[in-house]
Amino acid sequence: MRFADGAAEAEARAWIEGLLDERLPEDTSLHECLKSGEVLCRAVNAIAPGTVRSIYTGGLPFKQMENVEKYLVACDKLGVPSFERFPTVALYENKDMASVVNNLAVRRSSSRATIGRVPPSAPSWRCGTRAAFPTNSSRRRAPPQPSGAWARAEAPRKLAP
Repeated sequence: MRFADGAAEAEARAWIEGLLDERLPEDTSLHECLKSGEVLCRAVNAIAPGTVRSIYTGGLPFKQMENVEKYLVACDKLGVPSFERFPTVALYENKDMASVVNNLAVRRSSSRATIGRVPPSAPSWRCGTRAAFPTNSSRRRAPPQPSGAWARAEAPRKLAP
């Protein structure tokens, strides 16, 4: 059983509280707050609205595990690498809270980089400048074709029947 350190759990808790704009119960552990998957699904919907369509709020264990699975599917859709995700059992049975907190840290850093900002890979077009439009000099030209003896040497050979 791997446990996350207290500082990382506190950061994860603060990030989730900031996303949801509400306080998680202080008398319960982070594991107990996240175990049902409800908080995770609501958090991912705060990042990308409508990602998780239905969230189960009851007490049936298999439905709670489905909530966690929905969160993990949403992470996949939002681009979290598979090695940064955790198995559902790691959270539900408190087997590896460190990987859960690590996943939340990745979610936090990736959401901070993308929400409300243009991704760094997006082109920066400047209107009114010639840089936005290709010129003749920037077009790719075809390579010169061989001529003479080189053209005959490079010609494809046909196989004899």
